[in-house]
Amino acid sequence: MAIDLTTVPLHAARWTAAIRVFVVVPALLAALVVSHRPARHAWLTPAVFLAATVTGCGTVAIVVVALAMGVPLPYEGTLLLPIVFYLLIGLPWWWALAANLLALVMFLVLVPLVQPDRLVLSYQLSYMVLANVIGACAGYALEHRARTNFLIAGVLSELAERDGLTGIHNRRSFNEHLQRAWAQAFREGGSVGLALIDVDHFKHGGRDCVVVLLNPDMEELSFPTGREALAAPAAPRPGGGSARKR
Repeated sequence: MAIDLTTVPLHAARWTAAIRVFVVVPALLAALVVSHRPARHAWLTPAVFLAATVTGCGTVAIVVVALAMGVPLPYEGTLLLPIVFYLLIGLPWWWALAANLLALVMFLVLVPLVQPDRLVLSYQLSYMVLANVIGACAGYALEHRARTNFLIAGVLSELAERDGLTGIHNRRSFNEHLQRAWAQAFREGGSVGLALIDVDHFKHGGRDCVVVLLNPDMEELSFPTGREALAAPAAPRPGGGSARKR
């Protein structure tokens, strides 16, 4: 806004500054308020999307208004919109795509009406479309990589916390849960109950039968009763050396 008032002729600066102050800034402030209120985090993505859409369309409107008044403002700021929307503000890809397309359509429709130089117009339109295509591809690749890494991390975590023979939680998972349960009981002034169960004839019927028949019973044993009980996610198998021997 300060740049507009100091470098742009006054008759155009009043309009461009007004768009920034009364359109763009309120949308950004609304998204900022929502992001700092945990109770409203469910509205965070729509709020950021709305702020991005208003910011993008407002930026295009500033360029269009200035051109209509004979002030050729640099349009390069609109080229930054795809980078910001796809890569910097954390919007899901489809939301970022929608926000970018709205600003792009507005640019493609309005700028040709006020840009007298056809050569400059052709470059502007080409660069805007190219910037959006590059931003969309980069944003999609980034989100795909993030989702893939999340799934891989989940699988590795599951493998690290499960016993290979029975599929129930292993000693490592047991230790981690015990620490969490102990800390929770300490905070809430509760108690921790621990039951050690020795299953006889663990390998009776063969390894496959053990997994099929005993595992459901073990999972059922993992949920203690009572309101004060701190239930484990699953019954752990702290040992395991002898069960793996044939």
